[in-house]
Amino acid sequence: MRHVHANEDLAARMPLVLGSHDGLMDEFLTMRRVVWICVLGITALRLCEARAQGVAYLNSAGERDRFDAAQPPDWARVDSAGADQFKFNEIAFTVTYKDRTAFGGRGNNRGFDDPTRGLERRAVVERVLAYLGDVLNETAPAACEIVFDSSQTDSKGFLATAGPLFFEDPAGFRNGFAFDHITTGLDPLEGSGDIICRVDFGYPWYTDAAPTVPEGTFDLFTALLHELTHGMGLLSLSGEDGMSLVSEGNPGVYTFWDALLATGNGQFLFNKKTKFRATTESLIGSDGGIVAWGPVMQSAYGGLAVPVYAPSPFLAASSLNHFDESLPGPLVMKPVLDAGVSIREYSQLDIAALRDIGYTKASSPGNPTAAFLSSEFSIEETDGQAVIVVQLSEAPGVGKSSSLRYEALAGTAEAPGDFADVSGTLTFVAFDESKSFTVPIEDDGFREPPETILLKLRKPEGLILPKSNRSAALTILDNDSVPGAGFTRNAISLDEGSGSVKVTVELSDSPRPAELIRIRVIGIPGSATAADFSPVDSVIEFAPGVTQSTVDVTILEDSAYEESETFGLQLVDPVDVILKPSASAVLITILDDDPDSDHDGLSDADEASAAFGYATDPGNSDSDGDSLTDGEEVLGLRGPQTNPLLWDSDGDGASDGVEVYAGSDPTDPGDAESLGAIALPRFSIQP
Repeated sequence: MRHVHANEDLAARMPLVLGSHDGLMDEFLTMRRVVWICVLGITALRLCEARAQGVAYLNSAGERDRFDAAQPPDWARVDSAGADQFKFNEIAFTVTYKDRTAFGGRGNNRGFDDPTRGLERRAVVERVLAYLGDVLNETAPAACEIVFDSSQTDSKGFLATAGPLFFEDPAGFRNGFAFDHITTGLDPLEGSGDIICRVDFGYPWYTDAAPTVPEGTFDLFTALLHELTHGMGLLSLSGEDGMSLVSEGNPGVYTFWDALLATGNGQFLFNKKTKFRATTESLIGSDGGIVAWGPVMQSAYGGLAVPVYAPSPFLAASSLNHFDESLPGPLVMKPVLDAGVSIREYSQLDIAALRDIGYTKASSPGNPTAAFLSSEFSIEETDGQAVIVVQLSEAPGVGKSSSLRYEALAGTAEAPGDFADVSGTLTFVAFDESKSFTVPIEDDGFREPPETILLKLRKPEGLILPKSNRSAALTILDNDSVPGAGFTRNAISLDEGSGSVKVTVELSDSPRPAELIRIRVIGIPGSATAADFSPVDSVIEFAPGVTQSTVDVTILEDSAYEESETFGLQLVDPVDVILKPSASAVLITILDDDPDSDHDGLSDADEASAAFGYATDPGNSDSDGDSLTDGEEVLGLRGPQTNPLLWDSDGDGASDGVEVYAGSDPTDPGDAESLGAIALPRFSIQP
């Protein structure tokens, strides 16, 4: 999936080279703090007070722009407000598209801002950055700011170009701002990009993620990966005479890649002080051509130096910045990208080169990790089938494939009946980051609680499958809603002589065929007790088509006068039904039907029938005139029970009322001497 620059005849091969910018800034103003990197292969960070500090931008076409560090031109500025932010494997990428910031931020409807293809083009940029993040393996606060200059559409001269910014002095081997920002986490020049890139969208670009590029189109992923690799420092700053294209000197500013270059006969092009010591003829293929002597590259290339492209005439972009075109394998740093060339990623040599220039953590992306998209899926029973997604941490990559087995097993759900057994293999290729399988769900027509299916992953090939990622649950949510049940009334009043009361329980929906709903009804005593109603504890059932059932409660009648009494009925132990909270209980009030004409606390019938042992006058509340009502005496409401027909129950000469009032015992004749004539209030039964 990678991109390369082209050279040679444009009709045959379109160069992937960086475009130049109009005009050079020859004046340098003052910059107080600069970050510069010097010394072979070693990153040294210094903050220093400096004179006017120049910044040079060199693209992969060898085109150069200069500006003062304190005043970056528009094409180099990062748009902090409109930039896209990404973080891939701990590298924070900031991407500014000048297409979108053109015309006061309204965009220019071309390139990355194209209304129909702009989004897919920016998606390719994200895929490239994700790949770079995986390869470089740098850790926070690693960062890189990338500016895509306004896109071209004239299809002339180059496919794409890119390069990093450099400070013009002091002389030494450096890799540019992107390298500094990624490996140190410190921004070399705030407000300015680290890599500047331009693409000509006049050419037919391929932006899809399939590994095969259609004939006649150029793969944007490969082109951008190639160009951004230059931007990270894998390019040469040498001109055709060996002079630095950045600092225009010798010694001057060169890259660590330049420090690794030598002629085929073993002569390094530059010494440790960045002095060019080869011949200009070496740069176009004499003396055995140009090779790279990086130790990691040598190891990857069988202990030999790696051939570098060195054509004649000299091409700044391609002569020293690419591996030789004749090398086998999918090298992204080959000098050309032809139409129809399949998507490329880094070879081991590309990664080795990155390590040799200072990205010491660079490595091939490892096997991706697989997992269910969620540990819990759910589906309505009527939805027909559940789509289960398996996600990879990253796509396998070009030319690679990964696979695993999946299966759906019975949990509380059963197969067949609730779902259909499924199993199979998911295969991921190239840019596949997720795959899915389906589990057929059956609508059984029965009311039932949620049921679960167990999902399993196993037998990973080319994948990492941690134990915690191997299972998930699929919950089937029943669409056959369980009916609610409740009493039709929550309060009932009836006379004591009614004999019984019928209480109705109703369902919100009738049972389905083969269903039988059950509910238990129990009585809850209150002020009414077992002497007032028969005990209730019964189970009622609802057969298919039935929505109501009645409970008959017997009310026990007595002849005693009494206040209204209450008890309750409660629904409990539901089976295949939900109890409605507001209707799961009913309060029953028993209204007394025994009159008390004289309000003495005894019913007229009890007084006339001598129910308490004395036949008293239903029309006279105090039959014996002792200031105690008949009810108070026979029921012992003021103390001991006394005779309602006898004024002095204990014969001590003091009336029962006097003794109660005085606190003596009306049934004890021995306390008479302590009592005198007392004026008594009339006692009455409290309501």
